Amino acid sequence: MKMLQQAQSTEKSRHLERNATTIVKVVVSKLKAATTYVKSSIFSLSRSRSFYSLLFAFCATLLLADKFVAAFGIQGPKFGFSSFSNFVWVLSQSIVPILLITIVYIGKPYLVSLTSALHCYTVQLVWIFKPEYPSDSIFLQLYGVGTVISFILILCISKLIRKRNKIKLSEIQQTQLELRKTIESFKEKIS
Repeated sequence: MKMLQQAQSTEKSRHLERNATTIVKVVVSKLKAATTYVKSSIFSLSRSRSFYSLLFAFCATLLLADKFVAAFGIQGPKFGFSSFSNFVWVLSQSIVPILLITIVYIGKPYLVSLTSALHCYTVQLVWIFKPEYPSDSIFLQLYGVGTVISFILILCISKLIRKRNKIKLSEIQQTQLELRKTIESFKEKIS
């Protein structure tokens, strides 16, 4: 009887082990599939031009980090500057261009996202030469928006000119081809 009970308990434990092994295999395969899906989703997101465009715009707004530091009263080490916000401004002016160049090189963001950096740099450039205007002045913001609109207009006009030049070049090449054919046919008739 004892042997029979041992045999039954051994059989039950083997059955439980097989079930547990099967369950573990299923769970592991589901986890692998989920991990693969998440990895591919993250990879496709990171390869997206939209992702890099948003990242570019975010990095461009880091140029305004000193304004956030001053507005929220965040304090930190000055590192020899007159205030922590000045330190943040100099640091962002040094790091942001490197980030922007890297993003443009790696991700090829949409051209529209470049306008965020253009706006921030325009506002700062005007403020450098006209420091009597507060950096959040409506004049500076309008100047920045005007510069961005001018930039977009210049890009659109240059694209239109390139398109027209391409069409004219195509027409010229077509005319040259027709002239060559005509000259060849005249040469054959003369010969």
